[in-house]
Amino acid sequence: MHAQEQDRNGMSQRQSMNMLYFVASVLAAGVTPFFRARPGREYPGMPGFLAMLLILGWAGFGNAPELIYYLGVWLIAVGIMRISALMPRSYIEHSRYGGRPWLAWTLAPWVKESTAKGAVEPLLCLIAGLLLMQVSEQVGRFVMVSGGGIFVVTLIEVSIVRRQVMQAQDAEIEMQAFAQRMRGQRDY
Repeated sequence: MHAQEQDRNGMSQRQSMNMLYFVASVLAAGVTPFFRARPGREYPGMPGFLAMLLILGWAGFGNAPELIYYLGVWLIAVGIMRISALMPRSYIEHSRYGGRPWLAWTLAPWVKESTAKGAVEPLLCLIAGLLLMQVSEQVGRFVMVSGGGIFVVTLIEVSIVRRQVMQAQDAEIEMQAFAQRMRGQRDY
């Protein structure tokens, strides 16, 4: 099947992946302010705004007024995250960078960033969600579903970076072969 062919719903594979990534980003933004530090200047952006609406909607449709308290704490965490994003730094970060996984690295300092975000943080969301379900079932469910969003976002981002690295390596090999042909060291 050609990569740009559309499925029965009229979406290409790329469009479906983009939609999955966007939905997962909205879910992840519902908990990442508690787990991350030093994000890019634009984070959480539109996914953060939609996460706020999702929390409000979940509170209303899920008959869970306790999610309004969660929203208040979340807004404080987002405010702190935004302030830290605007602080001067000695390095340049991508504007939409989701932040460093400080909590995961505190608990497991030996893991890589991708592992901290893709495994440790979702596990923390699962544990926190199960504990929160003792107080509020809806808040616990929201945190666990948001942890799934973190997992999906990280999985997609890691696969994109791997593909970019592979393409860069392929380009390097092709340029070396091209240079050898230009010097007459290679005939094909």
